[in-house]
Amino acid sequence: HGWPWNRLGEAADDVFANITGEKPVDLLRLAYALHQEGFHVMMYDMRNHGESASAPPVAFGQEEAKDLLGAIAYLHGRADVSPDRIGVIGFSMGANSLLYALPQTDQIKAAVAVQPTTLAVFSKKYGQELLGPLSTLILPVAEFFYQAAGGLYWSAYRPSFAAAGAGKTPILFVQGNGDPWGDVEDVAQIAEAAPNARGPLFVDSDDRFGGYQYLIDNPKVAISFFEQELPE
Repeated sequence: HGWPWNRLGEAADDVFANITGEKPVDLLRLAYALHQEGFHVMMYDMRNHGESASAPPVAFGQEEAKDLLGAIAYLHGRADVSPDRIGVIGFSMGANSLLYALPQTDQIKAAVAVQPTTLAVFSKKYGQELLGPLSTLILPVAEFFYQAAGGLYWSAYRPSFAAAGAGKTPILFVQGNGDPWGDVEDVAQIAEAAPNARGPLFVDSDDRFGGYQYLIDNPKVAISFFEQELPE
C-alpha cells in the first residue's frame, strides 16, 4: 500500500498520520484469513515504504511494479510454489503497481486491485480536503519540485493505460463509494480498460480507508475470487 509511514501490516498511529487523515489498516488480518483458507501469503514493503530501501522519487506504481515483478520471480524460483496459482492483492499504490506489472508478465494468474487511482485525480481531491482553497496554489509547487527530483508530470501517471495491457489475468476491482480522495468514476474507467475485469465492487465507506477495511473485514470476497480463478 502507499503510506510510507505505515510499516507492513502495522496500524499507523502517529502525529503525521493524524495530520494527513490516515486511519489504521491492519493487513495482517487479511493475510491470516487467507492463510486459514489454505493460501500461502508473501507480504513485502515496496521501495520507499515501510522498511524497504529508498529509491526516490515515488512513482505511484510505475517503478514500484518492479518490486512486484521481483517478488513474482522469487516465488517462481521456489519448488514449493505452484506457478499456476499465484495471485496478488494490492492496496492503493500497491494496486497501481499491480496494474503496471501485469503488461510485463503472464505469471500473475489472478489479482485484486483495491482502490487504484489516477494521480491527477487523487492529488486534486486529496489537496482540496487537506488544504482547502490553498491547494490550487500549493499543488503546482509540489509538482514542480517533484519533477525537479526526477518525477514525471503527474498527468503522465495513468494506470488505465497499463490496465489495458493486463491480458487474460482476471482483476477484481474494489472501491469505496464515499472515498473523498479517490474517485468511483476513475476506478470504473480503469476497470473498463482492463480486458478481464471483475466488478468494480463499490462498497460503503465514508473515508479513504473504508475501502481497504472492507476487504480486511470481508476476506471471503478475496478468498472466493481466488478459489474461483486459481483452482487446484
